[in-house]
Amino acid sequence: GALLNLPFNLASADPLPVVLYPTQTFRCVDSRLTRGRAFHSATLLPNGMVFILGGVVADPQDSGSVEVVDGSERLYLTATAELYDPSNGQFKTVADQMPNAALARAFHNAALINGSKPYQILVAGGITTAAGADPHSEVLAPNTSLGTGRLYPIDSTNGGIKDQLAAAAAPADLITLDPDAASIVSHTPQPAYTSAAFQAGFAFPGGGLAVADGIDFDQASLNAPLARQQLVSQTGAMMPRVGSTGTQRLGATLSPITADTALLWGGAPNPADQLGEYIVGLKAGTLMSAMQYATMAAVPMTQFHTATVLDTDSTGTRVLVAGGFAVESTHLDRQAPSADQAVHLLNVSSTGALTQVTPVMPVGGFALDLTCANPMRYRPAGYQSAVLLKRADGNLRVLLSGGAPSFVTDGAAKTCQDCEAGQADPMCSIGQGAIYSRSSGLQPTDEPMQVGRFGHTSTMLVDGNVLIVGGISRPPDGSAPRTVADAEIYNPRATVPPWDATNPATALDADDPQFVDISNLKPVVRAPGGQAIDPTHNNAPVKSCGDF
Repeated sequence: GALLNLPFNLASADPLPVVLYPTQTFRCVDSRLTRGRAFHSATLLPNGMVFILGGVVADPQDSGSVEVVDGSERLYLTATAELYDPSNGQFKTVADQMPNAALARAFHNAALINGSKPYQILVAGGITTAAGADPHSEVLAPNTSLGTGRLYPIDSTNGGIKDQLAAAAAPADLITLDPDAASIVSHTPQPAYTSAAFQAGFAFPGGGLAVADGIDFDQASLNAPLARQQLVSQTGAMMPRVGSTGTQRLGATLSPITADTALLWGGAPNPADQLGEYIVGLKAGTLMSAMQYATMAAVPMTQFHTATVLDTDSTGTRVLVAGGFAVESTHLDRQAPSADQAVHLLNVSSTGALTQVTPVMPVGGFALDLTCANPMRYRPAGYQSAVLLKRADGNLRVLLSGGAPSFVTDGAAKTCQDCEAGQADPMCSIGQGAIYSRSSGLQPTDEPMQVGRFGHTSTMLVDGNVLIVGGISRPPDGSAPRTVADAEIYNPRATVPPWDATNPATALDADDPQFVDISNLKPVVRAPGGQAIDPTHNNAPVKSCGDF
């Protein structure tokens, strides 16, 4: 008990399994996903499980047996779902009692609506298969019309959608999930949400979803792909609120500023468009864009970046914007921004004014090297993942992981060829891990991810660890890219403070919620601190993570 920081009076009729995780590093989850997937959703449930839905797969038959992406690098959709159970570290398939082909989707938003079983999960937008098309049709492939491109169906030669892809915008669906039976009980269409792909969105604390903009797939109008300027907000049982934005956006981010306002950032089709918008009326009044922010020098217009809310005080709300792909006038996002322009800290006042935009330079173990010579350089990337790591001492941190980096050197744009496989390929990936904190800036994690990946999700679990799921990976040896079925756990804590039996509400305990987990969610996976030894990590299993 003393070694593990567990109270000695934890008596139980059932054995209490304790899984030891090394601190401040990534380790592989012992089980694998039922299929390798990317651009899926991962929703934390009140019972501590994670509900994983949809995404793109490498197997056109969606059998789960194929993970290697074919030579044309084509990707397909899956409607499958699974649950991750932190009590045993296992993934299990979720059965669908009312199969719904429209649930096959990727790039969607998903949020919990209620807090009791059966759970209701609202799934909005994303790409699905076009009506009348073979459900096993290709929906994504790299756009190589200019020799460079990214994984969404936009053709820069005509500013529109690649009409050879059988993709469509997905409608919204309300899923009723029975987690005990690992079963989807029902689907309910949500007509208030206009079908749209590549929407910005966020989940409300306590339940609910807000989404903005996106793209339709009107094949008759290839030159007007950015047709959605819709805002929709729904919290709990509240009826959806509908409004509109000021600029059409694709691959933007939507971040809550107050209970009624949000920041919509990036995603515009032209680098000269407004960088972002201040959204009002999420819960009351008229839902609309109340303010737009002009372009700024050294702040690139990006798509498919991350935006993480840090904290709020009397001066405003801090939002960390990182990575993405720099937008060109051709409507095509080609490269990640250079390292000196890739990460910014935004300060948005309670009135919506953008009072400060501060570039975050890599420090501490990363090199800010724009000549591409230093192997320790910070590598900006799109399709990376970000998650807020909360601490009791107030030093909020953000974990940034993986991504698709720049893959063609462009000296004028100060970008590097950052593929770990050393190949100029739009499906290359990196395993870079970075921690941002206001006190220390941007620093590398102690070790990179076990598997380099992009299009993955990061979910904060109830025990304080981060679950990293899925993605697309091109192995460092340059072999064919794969959809990733290996998941990883990241323990953000250097040490875990002892549980104080006399005062469980102390600040130390707030940083280490393990006693709540042990009391209410037995058995539990737990992160014990720097003194613990993880035999799985220190003694390689028969099949190591990423050993394809």
